[in-house]
Amino acid sequence: MKTFLVFLLILISCSVVHKTQAQDEYKHIAKMTLDFERINGIKEVLSWDLMEVEKEGFAKAYDSVINLYISHFEGFYRDKYSKDEIRELLNFYKKPTGKKLCKDLGKFYQSNLLSPSLNERILKIKDNYRNGIFSSSFTSHSNKLDPDVLKLFQLISVNEYILALKKYEFSREVDQGLVSAFDIMSVEYLFDLGEYFQANLTSDDRKELLIFYETQLGKKVAKNSVALIQTTIKANDIWADDIKNLMKDINIGKFQHKN
Repeated sequence: MKTFLVFLLILISCSVVHKTQAQDEYKHIAKMTLDFERINGIKEVLSWDLMEVEKEGFAKAYDSVINLYISHFEGFYRDKYSKDEIRELLNFYKKPTGKKLCKDLGKFYQSNLLSPSLNERILKIKDNYRNGIFSSSFTSHSNKLDPDVLKLFQLISVNEYILALKKYEFSREVDQGLVSAFDIMSVEYLFDLGEYFQANLTSDDRKELLIFYETQLGKKVAKNSVALIQTTIKANDIWADDIKNLMKDINIGKFQHKN
């Protein structure tokens, strides 16, 4: 009887460990594909002048916001990929070229890959438009970009991301002049993005990535990229509101008293 109980406990323990490992893998890949430089940078900015008594409460509140943010992406990967696919994807992202792609996509989908960032460019055209400064023309540079880069644009749904941002930013905007300014800016942004990939991905890197996207998993990643964009925009919207609420809590002195 004792032997059976010990065996049963071992089976239960192994099952719990296996389940925990699977959960950790989904969370791990979610964290790998996020721009934690930005996340940690915002934390530093918000907390740099906090009093000592406020730091613990703020840190807990900020960690809760981060965990909620991560959970959106964890849910995306759990919904779209099997455990075996996640392990395969993790292995690819650990390779030098896969690591480059993973880091860049995390920043790109959060509009933070280039400098100035896409968010900064959007703010600039809005500010310019309010001040009567209009963009009226653009120059097409697409013929100057490597065909492999243009193919990668298709696979990671670059144009779809720009269109999704346009819809999000200007869904209620009736002034077509501002919408046109966004269109002109986005063309220039796409060229800058192409130049970035050409400079930071070698010819061999690009070929390796295209080979990956020809695999069964790679095709699935490409197919799911639009869903990832939608998840990112939704998560960023919630994240922005949470950060605003944190700033309000700091201003009213919520963290000056320990619970």
